[in-house]
Amino acid sequence: MGMNALAGVRVVDLSHVIAGPTASHYLALEGAEVIKLEHPLKGDILRGGARDMLDDGISIGFASINGGKQSLALDVKHSYDTLVGPHTSPAYKTMLIDVAGVDVLGERS
Repeated sequence: MGMNALAGVRVVDLSHVIAGPTASHYLALEGAEVIKLEHPLKGDILRGGARDMLDDGISIGFASINGGKQSLALDVKHSYDTLVGPHTSPAYKTMLIDVAGVDVLGERS
């Protein structure tokens, strides 16, 4: 079993397209917990913006640089008093509450 140099490190990835997601992918490969935040309506343009798609409608390029990450669609420009719909799970609420536990915040692409 290999060593995970970044085990215990939490990264929130707000980047999109290629450069930022690739950098956070390398962090995930080294053992960091990477949470990719995307806009709920738009998402990452690379997710569906290519000719070569996987069976689930996600581009091969997106899948290759975002593997090993958790993904969350979240509108960070607006605040809401309550969580509704599918985002009411305890894990989702815990992640939102534990933002103070983030070690790295990547926002440039």
